[in-house]
Amino acid sequence: MTLAPHPIHGIVTYFLCVFGTILAALPFQQVLLTIVCARIDPALDYETCAKSSQVQRNMASWSLWFANGTDIPALFAMILAGYFVDRIGRKAALLVSATAMTLKAIAYILAASGAASLEVLFFVSVVTGVMGGTSLMDVACSGYISATTDSDNRTKYFMLQSFSIQVVMMSAPLLGGIIGEKIGFISVFASMLIMSVILLGYLFFVFPDVALVESDSAPKSIRSVFSDSVTSTFNTIHLLFSYKASFGLLALMTLFAISASGSEAMFLLYPALKFGWQSIDVGAFASFISVIRIGLLTLALPVIQTFLSSGHTKNKTKGEIILMQSSLLMAVTGEICLGLSETATQFWMASVPVSFSVFAVPSAKALVSTLLPANYQGRLFSSISLFQTVTGIVSIVVINGIYRATVEKAPNTVFFVMAGLYFTGFLISLIFVRSRTVDAMRVACGSVDSEEVQPTEETPLLA
Repeated sequence: MTLAPHPIHGIVTYFLCVFGTILAALPFQQVLLTIVCARIDPALDYETCAKSSQVQRNMASWSLWFANGTDIPALFAMILAGYFVDRIGRKAALLVSATAMTLKAIAYILAASGAASLEVLFFVSVVTGVMGGTSLMDVACSGYISATTDSDNRTKYFMLQSFSIQVVMMSAPLLGGIIGEKIGFISVFASMLIMSVILLGYLFFVFPDVALVESDSAPKSIRSVFSDSVTSTFNTIHLLFSYKASFGLLALMTLFAISASGSEAMFLLYPALKFGWQSIDVGAFASFISVIRIGLLTLALPVIQTFLSSGHTKNKTKGEIILMQSSLLMAVTGEICLGLSETATQFWMASVPVSFSVFAVPSAKALVSTLLPANYQGRLFSSISLFQTVTGIVSIVVINGIYRATVEKAPNTVFFVMAGLYFTGFLISLIFVRSRTVDAMRVACGSVDSEEVQPTEETPLLA
């Protein structure tokens, strides 16, 4: 029996990919730190090594190399991704991304066994970047969810996708830390490999793809396909910059991508330096944040949505924008508190207001998805991902540079930088993302006439 396309399939696929990736992320960073320590002074124990400013600087440098090794090739992959996701299919794109995850798991196993050097790991990061990595997975899954939902239900499924991520963050980091400490890092990475194989099997035998964009044109040469891919991507980017609301939403999503690029310095290197945390401690911290976010999504969000749908607000889109702005202000407060924390307990408690940012990105994604019809969601999200990747490459360099420069005297500086970014996002939302600008974007897009990009007028969120 052939299954019908449904957004749940996109969410399940994304869950499997993110679970395997996050499961191995923190243990791999600890393995990486151990390798760096061995190069500097093999006699140092882990805790002493983690608190060494020289090791911290070297670790930040290698992390930058790995990040750019993935992100720069992924940047070029994203230029082509949207066109191919829409023309060839979400399933094909997801298979490529899942294969990249498999290669990464194998490389991690080799690193943990001492058979792969830092240089080999860098090469693998470049290869997985060329294959699109998790960025391609996010683009394809977001496009799939948009293509299998209408505007009335889209927010719900994007929130459900966010919920699945929080379930992963609640369990995978802690589970990875426990397996790494009790059994060994190779077991963690073997688990990631098993997850990637399960994902490939699910995509091959279960996942139902959606209908592709029909084309009446004759088969094209590789050069023409490449040209069309680039043109469609940059046309979509131009469209995103054409309206205040879409520009503001793009800016907000980009700011959150920038903040994610600082997560390693803020939640791995800094706690190891300040509190002597290991991967299991970071995993427990990540689980704590995710429990809070799951509570917000399952308990607070339905109440908020009921309020927004009950007529208490004159404009439901405005109500959702207010929710997004409030979450940004809470994130500002949380980042400042994290930077001021002197004990591990204070650090844990300061994560509570940061957790409220969970409402912002799904709301922004659902709002901006009304810019283009369902068949063109792949190029929309790949264009957004392209922009996020460009700024992410720069931000990783900047944030790691800030951390390296301040690690000896004021390593908490990075938290105040993040607070400034979130506050900038709040100001952007006040200026650009307003109820009337969102409505104006939707109305204007209903009249856009383009052969390659044909926006449609859709209803606002929570209508």
